[in-house]
Amino acid sequence: GQQLARSPLLQTLRPVRGRLVASLLLMVVSTVAGLVPLVGIVELARILLPAASGAGVDASRAWVVVWTSVAALLVRLATVLGSSWLSHVADLDLSIHLRRLLVARLGRVPLAWFTERNSGTVKKAVQDDVAALHHLVAHSVMELTAAITLPAVVACYLFVVSPPLALVTLVPLVLGLVGFRISMRGATALYRDYDAGLAELAAATVENTGGIAEIKTFGATGQAHRRLAEVATRFGGFNRAWMRHSALGMLLMELALT
Repeated sequence: GQQLARSPLLQTLRPVRGRLVASLLLMVVSTVAGLVPLVGIVELARILLPAASGAGVDASRAWVVVWTSVAALLVRLATVLGSSWLSHVADLDLSIHLRRLLVARLGRVPLAWFTERNSGTVKKAVQDDVAALHHLVAHSVMELTAAITLPAVVACYLFVVSPPLALVTLVPLVLGLVGFRISMRGATALYRDYDAGLAELAAATVENTGGIAEIKTFGATGQAHRRLAEVATRFGGFNRAWMRHSALGMLLMELALT
């Protein structure tokens, strides 16, 4: 638990932790509320289908189910909007906070640090890397929470209705998890190489655009373009290799879970 609390990701998210937790809780409520109308359909079938054989219908109970389902839909709408609003506000505040910290840090480093690096690396750290957190903060927290809550609540309901049926639905889930593990083999090293390749590509692009006057003056246009082409080709090759590496696992996961 202490190691988790000290993890770089949680330390980075600490300034907006409260809003993210609130967004997570609202998403749990929204997911559960979204399932209520589906359960309502089952309950209505139990109430109305006996009427086909001449039995009476408990109209008051049927209307309770209907209005409960309508209320649940309204709760889902309100909570999903609230969760999205909180996560996006958190994302904006975190982006401003991190960019201020990075710029303040860059203002204190010695000039030698800049001579050893290029503007593409600096731009990637301040702009691209911070922007990459948008999906994590504004969307992934909500999506991951819903992805966990939905099958958990459905599984509990299915075990109440029919334990054998619930066990059958767990089979593709297990296969999907196996596929996920296969696709994630060596992911840490792959992510590190991807990040390094992206930084190299950004640096080569900045060199071509930011230094175009000097490049043309010294007649090095072809050389600069060749370097950019080489970096882009190398980065494209890495992406293709990564896709081949993870294709089997991702295919198994998609087929099983779908």
